[in-house]
Amino acid sequence: MKAIDNVQKNMSGQSSLLKSLLGFVVITLVFIFLYSPLNLLLVNVEFNVKRNQYNNVVQWMKENKKIQGQDEKIEVVRLPNELQSLTPFGQVFVLQNYETTNIFIPHRSGFFREFTSGFWYRSDNTFPPLGTTINQVQCNSNIQIAPYWFYC
Repeated sequence: MKAIDNVQKNMSGQSSLLKSLLGFVVITLVFIFLYSPLNLLLVNVEFNVKRNQYNNVVQWMKENKKIQGQDEKIEVVRLPNELQSLTPFGQVFVLQNYETTNIFIPHRSGFFREFTSGFWYRSDNTFPPLGTTINQVQCNSNIQIAPYWFYC
């Protein structure tokens, strides 16, 4: 009888382990499938909360003639004090490409102060070409979050 009880206890322990493993797998799969849509939702919320301020950056750049040149050189522009809180380091990146003005406003930075994502203004309202890089941030998505604004 003791042997049967021991076998039943072992099977019960294995069943409990299997249930725990199955629960972990289900939670992991749910996270994987929901991560992208939830991330996009959070990005849209973040952008819309600060939308007027982002548009103020573009307006300030135009008014103060910070947008110039056609040499495809990336310029780092320090924002005025009232707009510096929009970016991790108070600066934006500008690229004038013939008639198209590109303004990249980083909103997240990595461990080594590199920028990992941000909002990209394009005066021609077209998607940044896939693989376009501005200050080491490569745009590999076609996500338009508002007219003239893209998320990379």
